[in-house]
Amino acid sequence: MMNLWILYIGLQITSGLKKNEIILIKKDGSLDIIEKLPNMRNVFVFDTNLYKYNNVIKEEEGNFAIISDAEIEPIVVCEGEEIPFNIDCEWWDYIASTDKGHPVIRIKISEDRYKLMMIKNGTFIDISDEYYELDVVKFDDDKCRYLYAREIRENGQGGFYTILNTEGEEVITREAKIVSIDDDSCTVRIDHDNETEKSINWFTLQLYDEEELREAFLKNLNSLRS
Repeated sequence: MMNLWILYIGLQITSGLKKNEIILIKKDGSLDIIEKLPNMRNVFVFDTNLYKYNNVIKEEEGNFAIISDAEIEPIVVCEGEEIPFNIDCEWWDYIASTDKGHPVIRIKISEDRYKLMMIKNGTFIDISDEYYELDVVKFDDDKCRYLYAREIRENGQGGFYTILNTEGEEVITREAKIVSIDDDSCTVRIDHDNETEKSINWFTLQLYDEEELREAFLKNLNSLRS
């Protein structure tokens, strides 16, 4: 669960706060109050500068208000600016913000097809290729810094893994031939019949063999003693 810095207020719990208001608590401690209008349904806040809601358009027919699925428009609000969400996808979720504060979202286009998009200047921008899988790597502070991504083969199936940063850049490339991956280790294919375990250094973004590293350390230590 990501740190949201957010409280959704459903009851009047502070003086002057209305039932139809949402409070955003920013990282500097300041507050923004958003009025939940009658047309806003399913309000969901992702971060201090990003939330979404369904814009419900009612049609009056006699004494009844009719709402159909076609009249529910998803709206994303980023830094106070409303952006209609007209991207054809199965679902999307917020994963992180860049160093410059631009929200990055993961899009599921269809079964086993994903990509990353950034919200910048009121626009959704593609920042990655399409991948067969796209899974978030979480660290102790519960923030997403990298993602596992799996290339799409010519036959449409998943190929080797790579690792992306939150700006969609490949920081450990497909050339490493990673066939499986965990938070701190992976299996790398050496040749057709040979695979080996590697560890991941998240600071240098390199793969290394722990046994080889230990042997090199002992060799250097012995040379210093001799």
